[in-house]
Amino acid sequence: MSAALLAMGCESRPPPMLPTTHDDVVKPAGDGGTGAVTTEGAGPAETAPGELDVLGVGALIDETVEGALARNLLPGCVVLAGTHDRVLFRRAYGLRSVEPTREVMTLDTIFDLASLTKPIAIAASVLKLVEQGSLTLDEPLRRVMPELARYGKGALTARHLLLHTSGLPAETPKRDYEGGLEAALRRILTTPLRSPPGARFAYSDVGYILLEAALRRVAGEDVSRFAEQHLFEPLAMTDTRFRPPEALWPRVA
Repeated sequence: MSAALLAMGCESRPPPMLPTTHDDVVKPAGDGGTGAVTTEGAGPAETAPGELDVLGVGALIDETVEGALARNLLPGCVVLAGTHDRVLFRRAYGLRSVEPTREVMTLDTIFDLASLTKPIAIAASVLKLVEQGSLTLDEPLRRVMPELARYGKGALTARHLLLHTSGLPAETPKRDYEGGLEAALRRILTTPLRSPPGARFAYSDVGYILLEAALRRVAGEDVSRFAEQHLFEPLAMTDTRFRPPEALWPRVA
């Protein structure tokens, strides 16, 4: 039950194999107050054509995002498109902060990744443990969490939890988390399964909380430390972390 991961859409220091072909900022017009975001009169701050602009896709992206800003569906965003080896389009739109002050969105804005924390940090860390030989996907997790067997969950595997086929519900009441992590885990352990493991898909936040608990048992540390050491640092993902240092706070949306 860790805090959600925060990250940029593209790290501020991409490796040489990822050349950037389009870095624009679309700035919102307005009086600088805290009212609705508007794109009237706004345009790209930079106009160097990128590959998607040559194909006409860049203009379509601009139109789509600016329309959403005009309808107040979002205050701002960063759009990035690319392939496995290069960035084709990267542009910032609107605002990253509306209150207490209005701040223009920038390409290096750091976002809360919310449920993308599951694949980027938790699932990737579990697979790293599998790669290291510390965990297997299909061996029952009761090997590392014996209490699972006591609560009718002895057949659960890492694969079940990764693929949302554990039979656990999507979520449990918020009050279950008021007593801290251990109390929340006890409530999850005593929560009845909705279906037998592997029988059907049902997206579950609860399952990933349990998966992170299993990761801590195996790795001896929580996912924030494990992911930073074994995933983010080796991949030079310097702006991806659970608890950004104060120096990064001004860039957080």
